[in-house]
Amino acid sequence: MIDVRRLIGPSLLPTLLLLAGCGSSGPTVVPVHGKVTWKGQPLDSGTVVFHQVNLPAGELRRPAMALLKPDGTFRLSSLEEGDGVLPGRYAVSVQSLTGGNAMEFLDANSAPTSRIPHRYGSPETSGLTAKIAADAGAVELQFDLVP
Repeated sequence: MIDVRRLIGPSLLPTLLLLAGCGSSGPTVVPVHGKVTWKGQPLDSGTVVFHQVNLPAGELRRPAMALLKPDGTFRLSSLEEGDGVLPGRYAVSVQSLTGGNAMEFLDANSAPTSRIPHRYGSPETSGLTAKIAADAGAVELQFDLVP
């Protein structure tokens, strides 16, 4: 068996071990937070989803999502909680449902209803977009939903 310490010398071993641990920690994300209002008031519950558009062929889609807080604010997550989004162009959807709890939703007679127009629930019809630059730093957005 070869003794690596003898082969490379004792002073180089810590450097090589340090370099072996270095590497890419994953894709770069940009922190994104913001607020959603409905008819001028904070939308106090629901979800915001960023859907990537115009991705190069073969690239993996990685949507970002956030739950709305009672004051209408959100912080997007794509890889880890609250980390942000990958740089790029996005179509944005917002959903806010009311009525019933999770078990009641199984009963067709007590299905949830949307608190905002259904068009906002789809990235194709919401009309909401965002462009996140790689060098943007933290981004703050405001989405004012109207009837």
